[in-house]
Amino acid sequence: MIRRLPNPVVHGTWSQAWWDGKPEFTALFGQPPSARTSSALTATLAKDGGWIRSLRDAPGDPVDPASVVVLAGQQPGLGGGPLLVPHKAATAVAYARALQSHIQRPVTPVFLLATQDHDSSEVDHLDLINPSNGQIERIRCALQPQYEMLARSSWEEASFDVFKSKLRSIYGVNKGLAEGLWPSSPAPEHAALLLQQAFSGTGLRFVEAHQLRGPATAILDRALAEPEPLAEALQAGATLLNDCGFPSSFDPSDPRPLVLESRNGRRKRVEAGDKEAQSRLADNPADFSPHAALRPIVQAATLPVVAQVCGPSEILYLGQVRPLHALFELPAPQLVPRLEATRVQPEEIDLFDTDLRLPESHGPLDNPLAQLLASLAKFRTAVTDLDSGLAARADRFAHRSERDARALAEAPEWRGRSGRAESRLRPRGQSQDAVLSWLPEAFGPEAPPLWAEHIIGLSQPFEPPAHILHAFTKEAP
Repeated sequence: MIRRLPNPVVHGTWSQAWWDGKPEFTALFGQPPSARTSSALTATLAKDGGWIRSLRDAPGDPVDPASVVVLAGQQPGLGGGPLLVPHKAATAVAYARALQSHIQRPVTPVFLLATQDHDSSEVDHLDLINPSNGQIERIRCALQPQYEMLARSSWEEASFDVFKSKLRSIYGVNKGLAEGLWPSSPAPEHAALLLQQAFSGTGLRFVEAHQLRGPATAILDRALAEPEPLAEALQAGATLLNDCGFPSSFDPSDPRPLVLESRNGRRKRVEAGDKEAQSRLADNPADFSPHAALRPIVQAATLPVVAQVCGPSEILYLGQVRPLHALFELPAPQLVPRLEATRVQPEEIDLFDTDLRLPESHGPLDNPLAQLLASLAKFRTAVTDLDSGLAARADRFAHRSERDARALAEAPEWRGRSGRAESRLRPRGQSQDAVLSWLPEAFGPEAPPLWAEHIIGLSQPFEPPAHILHAFTKEAP
């Protein structure tokens, strides 16, 4: 049972402007997803097949060396992360299937596990709705060491055992699965295995970011040796973002190179003027990794990526880094918005209106919020008057602060709602798939591959983005 809701509830009106082909948006993002544009891009991608060696071993047919890749990815979080993770995987599978029927080359969907990330606060928890009271419960599990790249981290064993027990006893997750999980070292391993189980038989393959070697070291070396051209490319991308009304995702004025290093159990960005960094890179390349702005370049140099599945904020920052692709003479992939879907009970689908946006705040916080935003605008103006080079950073700060302030002002209304349907639709006032874990959905009484095929079927990646309400039952197609 499926219901598609109109575009503005997904990314905003800008996604429709992109799909309509408005020049400022196609200059930023490239053409919207289509078989024609993706087919043309495949001609620029190599066929040597060496990239296959970087894939994780998995059951199923071997990957054709001539394949091109539809790439999705996310940090490997506790319990596999929120629902947006399998939604990205499902979109990649759906896009690969659709594209393969239009081109003369095989297409392989690949999920990249961002094992080089180090933000433990993003991945050390999952949110679930307790079936006994309808309330959201957060389960945490510590990572050791904190702030090291995830490939070098592991779960704290005692809290991982609590996590497994709750999955089994409270949330009804398959007993064998819950007992089979372990506080693996490295930490991302169990997330990879969960995704593999759910998407077995779909052709989805997996790669870990820290295993992308080959051209990566040369790219990082160039970024350390010549940071200025990379900053200029980021500035060009920031200008394109600003032309479309967006603040820049990355600050081009930051003098530090787009390279991070793991030293003394902590991953940190290399400082500007660190003249020894290139020598350390040559001696210990596994300690170095790309900044988020440089990560798409490493991916494009290592994998034959024809299309990349991404959420709204990723689309914006991938738009800004497209000039970096030109600088490194690498084709920029087709950007494909991920599936955005909310699961409800079958009887609930017709309870909701066609708009999933948060309501406007009307209440006691209106005046304080307005005063805060006015002060924020004055602060932004004062900073840029003193130093125009800080404009991009000030815009980004103002944008994020306004977003967070509005969400906080709306929170009392959402937190005060008692109905389970509303909690499932917008937990904590955010999209369901950005908050809730996918484990109970996929690994309850239903077979995980059946659930995965259901969400693959929800994806229509050649069409304009639409939010989907859906109900999954064992009989669902």
